[in-house]
Amino acid sequence: MEFEHIHPNLQDKPCLSDAERIKWIQTERFITYKKASEMLERLNYLFHYPKRDRMPCLLICGRSGIGKTLILRKFIKDAEGASRDTHTKPVVAIQMPVIPEEKRFYEEILISLEAPFNFSSPSHVLKNLCRKLLRDLDVKILVIDEIHSIFVGTPRQQRVIFNTLRYLTNDLKIPIVCAGIEEAKLALAADAQLADRFEVQVLREWKSGREYASLINTLSKSLPLRKPSELCEPEALELLLSHTQGVTLRIFRTIEHLATAAIKSGDEKIKISDIKDFRFTPLVSME
Repeated sequence: MEFEHIHPNLQDKPCLSDAERIKWIQTERFITYKKASEMLERLNYLFHYPKRDRMPCLLICGRSGIGKTLILRKFIKDAEGASRDTHTKPVVAIQMPVIPEEKRFYEEILISLEAPFNFSSPSHVLKNLCRKLLRDLDVKILVIDEIHSIFVGTPRQQRVIFNTLRYLTNDLKIPIVCAGIEEAKLALAADAQLADRFEVQVLREWKSGREYASLINTLSKSLPLRKPSELCEPEALELLLSHTQGVTLRIFRTIEHLATAAIKSGDEKIKISDIKDFRFTPLVSME
């Protein structure tokens, strides 16, 4: 049986069992779209940037669920996959600690490196250990997600973290990439020296248009359903956009639920009527 409505590389998937197809649908994977490709291109540009004073840095911001973390994971996975040297670590990625303190910050880096250390060690000891390991492992870029968590800290804690970021990029001569909600711009703008180094890329909610239609078409072709779906019909596109408010994660989750229901019901395709009848359970952020 041929499945011409599915991407050529995935045409074996509809032959799997129902349980296997549902599991495949629910497994996280990266879906390429124009803005994500542009972000990845910029990240790769920074990754290969030669060492110099005042390294360029990047802030990726947007509302929760818009796709920041997925793009970073894709970049990290590709960078690590391209490295053949087992004695290096091209990208180190952490989350800003819930309590933004210098010591906790260095602990997060050491945990990411899977390096043994003593939690009772003072900050300066952990800092020197981080510096040595990041150099020895030839780290090319430091990624910090949830940078907006810095707002939880006191003004003094925030200044210390800013100083730490500036110190690391100066000392190691590597770019720093931060990601967070749009308020993260306010955090970095509070430090004039950092503000001049960070380029800002904003991920916006989806709007009606060619790029949005292309995203849904790509998603539709990735689904292991045995019949062509109606996701790309104009009415379906508008219904999805209305129900999800154009947030990437909500769009993906909705299509995931609809595709799973299509397999369980035996319909093997997502119809416009399914989107109309689908009970969208609102998230807290949608209330």
